Amino acid sequence: MSRRTLVPLVLAALLSGGAQAVAGGVDHSAAQVVLPFLAFDGQFEPRVTLENHETHDVDVEMIYVGERSSHSPGRLLCRPLPNVPALSAIEVDVRAACGLSSSDMGMLLFVSRDRAGVGRISARALVQTFNPFAAGAFGPAGPAFAADAIPLAQLDTTADIHVVPGLRSDPGASNLVTTDCFFGTFFDGSRSGGVLGRLTLKDDAGSRLGRDRLFTLKPFELVRFHDVFALVGAPAVAWEGVRAEFGLAGGGDTVLGYCLAESGLGRNSFKMTLAQVAEPQEETRRRSLSAASIPDVQAGGTLPFSFDFTSATKPKALHGLYVRHPDVVQCSVRGDGGEPLVIRAVAPDRTTIPSVVDGSTGEFGTSVQGYQGPADLWGLEVSWSTSAATPPAVASYSIGCRSGNGTSLADQIIR
Repeated sequence: MSRRTLVPLVLAALLSGGAQAVAGGVDHSAAQVVLPFLAFDGQFEPRVTLENHETHDVDVEMIYVGERSSHSPGRLLCRPLPNVPALSAIEVDVRAACGLSSSDMGMLLFVSRDRAGVGRISARALVQTFNPFAAGAFGPAGPAFAADAIPLAQLDTTADIHVVPGLRSDPGASNLVTTDCFFGTFFDGSRSGGVLGRLTLKDDAGSRLGRDRLFTLKPFELVRFHDVFALVGAPAVAWEGVRAEFGLAGGGDTVLGYCLAESGLGRNSFKMTLAQVAEPQEETRRRSLSAASIPDVQAGGTLPFSFDFTSATKPKALHGLYVRHPDVVQCSVRGDGGEPLVIRAVAPDRTTIPSVVDGSTGEFGTSVQGYQGPADLWGLEVSWSTSAATPPAVASYSIGCRSGNGTSLADQIIR
């Protein structure tokens, strides 16, 4: 999973066994964060660090979700972490706190219980690997890989198709690659009782490989699809650029998918990639948006964006749009009755970007039209076209924007 774009998480890190595990920075912090993958099996040995970003102590709960076929499947409430010191990082003994065995695999959710505020926390897992084919019982420690915990609010929901790109398989190669995929659920906020899913593998041309696999998950479950190429019955040849697609039916709750590829006979090289969606449902991360109303705090419901042309003053509306630079954005306005409207972008430094044509701002943002500033709040000024005929008494309208990084919702500031 900052208001960051959720990019693939690649875990082929070359951290040495003596490296310090530092929890994720404040941009990875939230009140609820999840570590997607932990394993305890004699070859994996994770070290988990939790960081408190508040200026006061915070209580933290831990919820372990064991993989369905592991020794400890499903939801497990672990021993809580009271009074995590302010502005500090602590190492967490997950095996002891959660009562795990020597052969467990799952994901770990941290939930802050802060009586004084939000309780921002972050976490990181530094996973040590041991080579079973080297000298000794398990051989020397191999390279570790690390992963920051993901804020739960940055994950996407069952409303989307979740895609893991860039998978490969080459059963005839000496450096054998095996890919396992995982899918997990969390809180049942919709009360739908779970998720019905379909796992599909597609080649780089979009053609289906083998047969789809159907699966069901209850809340707080994690399922592992071991060796997905063999699982779906893909032809045993070399594949590059394959993608795994998780199609879902559910109530719109947050879910998490990823694939973990390991290569080499010693399980000493790893790549982990998170599932992504093309268009996140979380409003502040959407690359395209459409807004047409504001909440009606007095009567409830919503009030449409509109102009009242019976007013003595010239109608004009101002909307706020938070842009995360560097980025390029384009917005347009449409009258519900086809009314000719003008929309202009106003930069944070108060320079106005002239509209290219009525109804569109054209592109604006970093290095476009001369703006060089940081991420900030832009204005969108909507008005009636001066070249248009006599306006109606009232005109409702909607605003649409497209961006590279995602923006806020173009809320109305002045009406």
